Amino acid sequence: MINYSKLITSHMISFKEALVLHYKEIGLNETQTMIIILLYETKKHQAKAISEKDIASKMTLSEQAIAKEIYELIEKGFISLEMVSGAEQYSLSPTIEKLGAVLGAEETDAQGELNMQSEAEKIINYVEKNFGRVLSSSELLLIKRWFEEGLSVQDINNAINESLKQKKYHLRYADAILMNRNINQNNTQVDPEIEEVLKTINVKR
Repeated sequence: MINYSKLITSHMISFKEALVLHYKEIGLNETQTMIIILLYETKKHQAKAISEKDIASKMTLSEQAIAKEIYELIEKGFISLEMVSGAEQYSLSPTIEKLGAVLGAEETDAQGELNMQSEAEKIINYVEKNFGRVLSSSELLLIKRWFEEGLSVQDINNAINESLKQKKYHLRYADAILMNRNINQNNTQVDPEIEEVLKTINVKR
């Protein structure tokens, strides 16, 4: 998995852009975000330790208010203190780590979405080939719902293959099979409407 924190630290990903886009997700407000950006920019352009006065000169907040905000950011784990050449300085490494985690989660979500789309496309192509026709929009939505409900690819394929064995060339049959299996797995009472559908399309219980 890509280490986004290292990419931010090495400036391959813009720290400021990542922070502006994701500050709310990591638990910052607008004032805190601006303070962190100014700490970042000031640290880039001056070698000496940064003071609250440096930040206050660029904001409408007083030095006391800046000091309070920075203290809270340290308490919340967005800023740490480190010794550099015998002087205490602010480090934004904790914020960079939090941003890296958010970007990594986005990558995981995106990959999961791509995998789901790929599996769904395989199932659609398989069903259309065996049904000998193009699936309707309602059938496509049904397949989408199966994935959104967290049904496994194996269960979906098994239900479709069972439909094909019974020469039921519609997805209502497969859907009823999946509902029936889900009910049995959860050991819940069968919904009367589902029971009626199962009887209508002759799903063996």
